[in-house]
Amino acid sequence: MLNADGRKAGAVDGEVGPNTIKALQWLLQDVGLYDGPRDGIAGSKTKAAFWNYNATGC
Repeated sequence: MLNADGRKAGAVDGEVGPNTIKALQWLLQDVGLYDGPRDGIAGSKTKAAFWNYNATGC
């Protein structure tokens, strides 16, 4: 999903590397949930934003 959206998360390999992290930060910033370093835990708001974005593309 992140690559399809142009976020350049890198190869789909099951690993969370630096490109994946950056792509997720961009996604979270777009939906208003990221404004700086966090704990790295995908909480309920993050999961809901991700799945909503995945389902609607926005």
